[in-house]
Amino acid sequence: MGGLLALIMGLPKSNPVAELVVVAWHFPDQIVWSRNFDGKTFESTFKRDEDFLVEQMGPLSLYLQPMCEGGRLVYRLIATQIGPIALPRFFAPSMNAWESEKDGKYAFEVDVSLPLLGRLVRYAGQLELEQLAA
Repeated sequence: MGGLLALIMGLPKSNPVAELVVVAWHFPDQIVWSRNFDGKTFESTFKRDEDFLVEQMGPLSLYLQPMCEGGRLVYRLIATQIGPIALPRFFAPSMNAWESEKDGKYAFEVDVSLPLLGRLVRYAGQLELEQLAA
């Protein structure tokens, strides 16, 4: 069921060897991430809201609390909203997300599941960083 919802949301199909390209645009008030999985693009916007980092994907907002744990930057999902409506915890997704540096590369993992429906998306790996000209 999680896979069907992922398809409806425009998330990529499962592929353990997918090519991933991430492009991030940094603005004074937000960061826009465009993730391209084997030619399928998924975008989200990040903004600061007091002590939280809010990831926005259409009407869905994930309130993340960044924390340092074991040499990694870990993102704890604190709250979820659809538009102005806060989802009760039993309807909200669970998320394991972290980033770190490993051998000069950006290492990461994102794993999102929904109650009763299962895994929505998981991706992990290492990216080689490249700065694009403005």
